[in-house]
Amino acid sequence: MILLAGSGTDKLIPLLEARKVSWQGPFTTLDAAVRAAYQAARAGGAVVFSPGCTSFEMFENEFDRGRKFKDAVRALCDRFAGGET
Repeated sequence: MILLAGSGTDKLIPLLEARKVSWQGPFTTLDAAVRAAYQAARAGGAVVFSPGCTSFEMFENEFDRGRKFKDAVRALCDRFAGGET
């Protein structure tokens, strides 16, 4: 599980720890979270962007959040298409 920083995350972390669910973050940028998700993904696997609560601290609304996620994924793809690792 990859976590973005925010007030909801502060409440979620103790619940994850109590249930021994592994997590990374919290990340302060969506780009960093997407890179971490890519690195944690297994070959043939999928990364699902599933916000657990509102994120007005980082995004204007759910549409802005979705656009920024797509932009972060595109930037990661462009980076690898250019030969970077």
